[in-house]
This record gives sequence, structure tokens and C-alpha cells, in this order.
Amino acid sequence: MPSKRGERGEVRAVGRGGDAVVETSSGVVLMPGGLPGERVELTLTGSKRGAARGRLMRVVQPVAGRREPACADAARCGGCPLMIASPEMQREIKQRFVADACRELPGAADTEIEWVDSPAKLRYRRRARLGWHRDTIGYRQLHSKRVTSIRECIVIVEPLRDAWDGLRAYLAPSLRGGGEIQLQLTDAQRVVVELRADDDQRPELFDACARLCELPVIAGVTLQTRGHGHAASWGDTRVAIQAGTFGLLEGPAGAFSQANDRVNEKLIEAVVRLAEPQGMR
Repeated sequence: MPSKRGERGEVRAVGRGGDAVVETSSGVVLMPGGLPGERVELTLTGSKRGAARGRLMRVVQPVAGRREPACADAARCGGCPLMIASPEMQREIKQRFVADACRELPGAADTEIEWVDSPAKLRYRRRARLGWHRDTIGYRQLHSKRVTSIRECIVIVEPLRDAWDGLRAYLAPSLRGGGEIQLQLTDAQRVVVELRADDDQRPELFDACARLCELPVIAGVTLQTRGHGHAASWGDTRVAIQAGTFGLLEGPAGAFSQANDRVNEKLIEAVVRLAEPQGMR
């Protein structure tokens, strides 16, 4: 049951979803907004999937790595839960995620985890996954299906920001129900837009997609509605990923890529290296 009484505890770790794992006198509580080593005060909000959940009331004893988020919407957006940590602490937390995931794999103990950083601290993400509910387009809140509209996302590259503005202007008035939107950078300056609707859509949305595709920043648009096998498409919906010395790697709309271009380059280099015959490396 939710409680208004505050409880104190110590953050033991941060989970992959961004929640702090807090040790309290009542047991372990999962709560957004804490960092490893911090003493916090929280209030219990209930439980989900057998885990107690809480809400941060205040940080009693912060760690040296705590930072004020660069984004004013970080607390309610849910997209960047580690923005409250310094770059060094973010790196440590994320490397621990990878180490934990690989712990039981053969050779994991002798494998060094390479950190691939982005040259830019902000405006580096080449891919964004959004949601919509009726005419609101934005990110889903942490642990919620609710879509929150934010004024500006400071971690996506400029073409994605311009494409998001286009979605608001051209598509929002015609959207029905809810769904997901993926924006993905292609050929460095243009964006492929992929829409997956939970409900059937009106003809006006199809017309709006055609108009959206006329914007210089939009390379192509796909629209998949629930219960229909093939997506409608406009423009060039292929996604081109920069592969370093290997040039461009092309894939269809919806193809997965890492949000950081340098990580994509490293992954492609590793695959090419492993694919070479023994003795030819």
C-alpha cells in the first residue's frame, strides 16, 4: 500500500531501467532519481511485479558525481535517467550493466569492456523513439505509457529535432488513438520517420504523411496500422548508417542501429574483423 511516511535508505546500485536500488529498513525499494552510495529519503508508492516502488523525497547525502541535469524535463521525461550523474559516473554505471550481462558467458572474466564515447556530450543521438496519444507527440514517462510533450530534446541531433517539429506541425492534428514513432538519421542530414499505429487511421493522416515527406529534412515516411500487413510508405525509407572506413551500411526502415554513430562504427569493424578467415587478419 502507498505510504506518506518517509523512509531513509542507501542506494546500492542503479538498475538497467534507470531505477536506484535502495536498501531501507522495510527492504529493497526501486526508485528513480538516486545514485550509488547516496543516502536518500523516499516515500513508498506501491509495488509492481513483486518489487516495492518508491518516489524520491530528498537526497540526504549526495555523492560527488551528482550533477544538475542539463535538461529541464529530465525528471518527467524518462528518456535520460542518468543525466543526474557526471560523465565519469555514467560510464561506470553503464560498464557495470555490460559486465553483469556478460558475467556467465564463456571468457567473460578475461574480456576487457571497451568504452566508446561520443565526441559530443549533447546532440549526439541519431535515433529517437517517441510515442503519441491523440495529438500529443513526445517521450513516454518512466514506468508509464503516458506521453509527455517536451519543448526540446537536447540529446538528439539537429535533423531529428527539425523532423520532430515537422511531426507536430503536419501529423499531430490528424493522429488518432496512440502509437509509436521512430526517427532515424540517414545520410547525415535527413531523417526516416516510421509510425506504428495501435488503431486504424483516417485518410487525413495518409495525406499528412505525404506532405511531411516534402520537407527537406525528411527522406521518407512509413505508416503501419494495426491489423494491416504492409506499411504505406512515401519517399526513400532506406536507412544509411555511417560505417567508418567501410562507407555506408544500408538497411530498411525500422532497421536497428545504435544511437551513437561511433558505437555503430566499432560494431561494424568488429563484425568485419570476425568474418575474415583465420590467418587473413
